[in-house]
Amino acid sequence: MPQLTQADFAAFKAEAESRGISLPPTVTRFAMDADAQPGMAPNGGIPAIVSTFIDPEIVRTIFAKQKAVDILGEKKKGSWALDTMMIQRIEQSGDVAGYDDYSEQGGNQVTSHWENRQVYRYQTMVTYGELEQERYGLAMLPYVAEKQRAAAWTLNQAQNKFYFYGVDGLLNFGILNDPDLPAPITPITVDGATLWSAKQVVDIYNDILALYQDLITRTNGAIGDGIDMASPLVLGMSPNASVWFKRANEVFGNTVEKMVKDTFPNLRIEIAPQYDTDAGELVQMFAENAQGQDVGYCAYSEKLRAHPVVTMTSSWKQKHSGTTYGAVITQPGLFAQMLGV
Repeated sequence: MPQLTQADFAAFKAEAESRGISLPPTVTRFAMDADAQPGMAPNGGIPAIVSTFIDPEIVRTIFAKQKAVDILGEKKKGSWALDTMMIQRIEQSGDVAGYDDYSEQGGNQVTSHWENRQVYRYQTMVTYGELEQERYGLAMLPYVAEKQRAAAWTLNQAQNKFYFYGVDGLLNFGILNDPDLPAPITPITVDGATLWSAKQVVDIYNDILALYQDLITRTNGAIGDGIDMASPLVLGMSPNASVWFKRANEVFGNTVEKMVKDTFPNLRIEIAPQYDTDAGELVQMFAENAQGQDVGYCAYSEKLRAHPVVTMTSSWKQKHSGTTYGAVITQPGLFAQMLGV
């Protein structure tokens, strides 16, 4: 077929009109393009992000639960500006003599003592930029809110650590290292084994009884109307130790936990990873209260203080802070400890 040229356009247009095809006035020449070929690389047709679904549900990393407050409770003491807490203790003493109308023998005394605890203030910073937060917003992530949440979590995690270990260099101690806590006893040795993983159900149960015996021996039963197995007690151990605490008896199907709870009906069991110490697995048993008084508590003066938001040129920053007095053990003699289970 002969190739058309621009000179043939007038004849082509006339022929088209004779066949009922009208071309727009703007069409005055042929498009003499070569055979069109694709100039772009093969592709899926649309950007991959267009066919991507961003799930608005946020999946958060799981961390160990912060258990100090569950174990010992928590109290606010004083205000943010105070540096020291003084714990007042008194002890009564006296003597009696045989009665006589004219005798003035016998007497009573009150001895007082103030125990000091020093506050520790700690902080963390939240910072975010204008472009930074808008970019995260494109992914439907509430970036600033998540940073504020992270600050609260960070302070709470630090507080939990201070409640267990206190703060070095200060009169600030924890549930595990108060210097007045009694020395841990050792587990009963059975066939050369002391670890619960190598013991039978009854042997682990007897270790719990040994803890209770240590509590009785050192306090002469001075809890409520006297320590008994119905007294409100707390038993603390690590997650690893709790595995063997659930070991079952092959004959009767009883677990150690069931036997202990049957024996101590008001016993509360608390699990915390901090009981897995460098020196071995630690188990604590203590009374929740004695004669109407708590045997200890976690203390702070300011749980979470949100300082002013500071506006920079294209960013913002905010300080968050908290305080701790550590764990205040008011009756260390009502604690018993066993190390090496």
